[in-house]
Amino acid sequence: MTSKTSGPATGMPSRPSPRLVLTAVPNWGLTITDLRQGLSMWRLWGGMGWNDVLQRYRRSLLGPFWLTLSMAVMIGTLGFLYAHLLRTDVADLMPYLCLGFWSGVSSAAC
Repeated sequence: MTSKTSGPATGMPSRPSPRLVLTAVPNWGLTITDLRQGLSMWRLWGGMGWNDVLQRYRRSLLGPFWLTLSMAVMIGTLGFLYAHLLRTDVADLMPYLCLGFWSGVSSAAC
């Protein structure tokens, strides 16, 4: 007697599996709801971020303010250097330099 099964072991061709097709349909209502819920939990993600900074700089003398202080020293030093090299006023250059570094750090964090 022969078996009635099909597939590669029996030599008979097997049926192709159905193809799954996904289509992306934006549901803006769910997106807005998700954003609202995420923003309403600002205490949770703010606390987790602050805890991460505290854990990272736990043994440092300056603590979590070392991030801010080191960035301020770097921007200040580069501001005076660029102002001298470009022969412009420091007060005119500094806002652009600060925003440039801030956007660079923000995009690198994502």
